[in-house]
Amino acid sequence: ILLDSGCGAKLLSAKLSEAEYRGERAKVLRDSAPQMGNVDLLSLSKPSFVSDTHKDYFKAGVDICCTNTLKANAFGQKDFKTGKLVTEMNKAAAQLAKRAAAEVTKQDVKKPRFVAGLVGPCEVRTNFDEMVEAYTEQIKGLAEGGVDLLALEMTEARSAKAALCAASEVYRQMKQRVPPLIIHAIIDPATGRTIGGQTADAFYISVKHARPLAVGVVGSSAVSTSYSQLLQQCGCFSSMKSGPEALQAMKELPNFVGLGPDSLPSNFSA
Repeated sequence: ILLDSGCGAKLLSAKLSEAEYRGERAKVLRDSAPQMGNVDLLSLSKPSFVSDTHKDYFKAGVDICCTNTLKANAFGQKDFKTGKLVTEMNKAAAQLAKRAAAEVTKQDVKKPRFVAGLVGPCEVRTNFDEMVEAYTEQIKGLAEGGVDLLALEMTEARSAKAALCAASEVYRQMKQRVPPLIIHAIIDPATGRTIGGQTADAFYISVKHARPLAVGVVGSSAVSTSYSQLLQQCGCFSSMKSGPEALQAMKELPNFVGLGPDSLPSNFSA
């Protein structure tokens, strides 16, 4: 099953101007900071662009696309002063991706496409409760937008656990089951571990209580060693996102396969 890594790379490659980032939300963003580079905002300010980008990834062969929400939480939006838009941002991103999936699937009904709500790592120093609060706000929007799965991409287990707690609470309040979870550990190529210092198999042990659909690793070509470590413990489906060289060198592909975060639709079709 082919995964994308969110559409951030394609959106950034367009080299949009400040005015284009603000787009349809210019008046609402009057008191905010400069928005250049805030790709998560584009789900609100340039929705057609985001929707078309999802379609490009689907048409390139992707089975599951990730929402445009890698940094769409209170921490990721803090410097842009757009924290008040987080829930709306995530809901809109989910709806855009779902609509794109439905349109492409309609053209080829034998190959259904799915949407995973992308939740990224916490990149600031904070306590566990604040992380849970931020992820709750984000996942609430993704859930309201109707994502089929949740995709967590984390640099350490504490953030993953906070996101899992948030997901459990959001869906409990909605009286729904938590959707299937795909959890990736982002591996530092210099150490072969997460930034939190864990090996891939230790990361799996930290999150297996959530009964994920798949657990995997994200990284450069050296990540194949971490993937092998993961397989020693992994009791669910496995996943790996890396460069094409690392994937081509594998004797047996993981259950879920993706390219790195800088990948464009053309990389998938190739």
